[in-house]
Amino acid sequence: MAAPSWDARAQFDALQERKRNEESVLALSGSLLAVVSAVLLAELLWVNEDSNTFLVVGVLNLAMLLGWAALARRVGLAARRWAGKARGLEKEVLRIPSLYSLWEESGQVAPQAWITAGVAVVSLAVFWIGLLGYVVWVTYLAP
Repeated sequence: MAAPSWDARAQFDALQERKRNEESVLALSGSLLAVVSAVLLAELLWVNEDSNTFLVVGVLNLAMLLGWAALARRVGLAARRWAGKARGLEKEVLRIPSLYSLWEESGQVAPQAWITAGVAVVSLAVFWIGLLGYVVWVTYLAP
């Protein structure tokens, strides 16, 4: 097979870098968002007794969490696409032996950082939904 007319190694490195950047940005932003949400919850529970303020801030926080989760899903799919392209370059064009391959068929042992941050954010969103439902029930629906 003849060498491609483009620099396959540079393309492989660019795909790897793009995937790494997307995952690290998602992991960092998700972790920060989870911390801010938890601090906001603690502040609302300990300081504020007004249920209307709690509902407004809670709904805004929930919207922010769910928006991040939707964005994380989209970016995660893009990162997987870049990884697939890099895997194809590694195996078909660069022909790197599987012993030295970055992309093993068995997959990774530990979950990726952005998935772990995503689980934390989605868990917080589910918690906020339950908490907001409880506040609405106690404030407006309970007899």
